[in-house]
Amino acid sequence: MAAAFQQQIFALDARFNAYRAPGNPNFKTLYIRRRSQLLRENAKFKDIETIKKYINIRSQLLQKRYGVQDNISISSSSSRARSSSKASLAVDELSGSSKKKNDLTISENYAFTGVHHIFDQHSDEVSVVKFANNDRSKLCCASRDGTVSICDVTATPPRVSVILEGHTDAVTDCDWSASNELVVTCGLDGALCVWDVARRRRLREARD
Repeated sequence: MAAAFQQQIFALDARFNAYRAPGNPNFKTLYIRRRSQLLRENAKFKDIETIKKYINIRSQLLQKRYGVQDNISISSSSSRARSSSKASLAVDELSGSSKKKNDLTISENYAFTGVHHIFDQHSDEVSVVKFANNDRSKLCCASRDGTVSICDVTATPPRVSVILEGHTDAVTDCDWSASNELVVTCGLDGALCVWDVARRRRLREARD
């Protein structure tokens, strides 16, 4: 599947996700992650015309399902009208011309339009991210799930190269060595770890 259409489909899902299960934010998160997974699994699909038809049909279904926001608590009728209008935008408008940031609704800011790639390898929030020194391809992500991942963001498609496991609690910070061969991390488990990225293993550990 062409990357541009893949992002447009995901942007459409994310946009209408603001209206889905308003009282259950966990369901929203699980739903959008599953949709992202399905898009990745079907990334080799090349029939552009079929993709376009799919986007149009899905847009119509979502507009019909969420176009009237009677089941969502909105403070005023004018707000309800604005939300309904925004939900009924055509697919080509989802990635339309830029707007002032202050004019965007929460759902529009969460639409991921123009995002190069989305990584979802961590099961909890990512506390810090750092690019390697003078190397825009390697991105280190430290997460509260106790793991650290190294992503290759310039690959086609971008991918997770390494996942480093060893901390028993949230990882709060990370940094690269001058040569980018090592990564040092620290976490709420009181451990300071030095990792060999190429060998994918922990070299040293010091505890507080």
